[in-house]
Amino acid sequence: MTVNAHTYRSNTSEERGKDLEDRISIRTAFVARFIVLREGKRSKAHRKIEHMGWHELTSARDLALAFKILFAENGDREEPVDRDLRRALGHAERSARFFKGEYAKRATLSFSEALVDYERSNMLLFGTPVGGRPGGWRPAQEVARESTVVMVPEVLASTGSSLVTIAGIDGGLDDEEDD
Repeated sequence: MTVNAHTYRSNTSEERGKDLEDRISIRTAFVARFIVLREGKRSKAHRKIEHMGWHELTSARDLALAFKILFAENGDREEPVDRDLRRALGHAERSARFFKGEYAKRATLSFSEALVDYERSNMLLFGTPVGGRPGGWRPAQEVARESTVVMVPEVLASTGSSLVTIAGIDGGLDDEEDD
């Protein structure tokens, strides 16, 4: 997978104009959807992503960029990763419009916290602990035992640029369909 440092700006003028609650809601919705989309897929990049943390101002696109970099470093195929990132970003933009307050309340500052939220949501929905599909994310409790956290800016700095290409994302997500 090639990370192209020419066409994707992680901090578009559109994102700079969003207020903080919008940014947090979209980021939370993105992470929640990304967890679901990738839960049954095997990748060593998942182990690195599980240890990621971010700042309150980090956008969903910044996270998508950091995730993309980790998948690229792992040698994962670009098409499935880009598809999952596009779907998660599109879902986040759409659902955060309707559930802004709920997503803002559920906001996290690390992937391990997001996994806890995911497991708590599954308990509320299904009443019993529901394990993820084999090969995806590890249980939140297992991830939490390992205290290493890698912040998103460190991952972004590893490319030497804040630019990368996620196929099909050109700053707008209005035409993205959720399959």
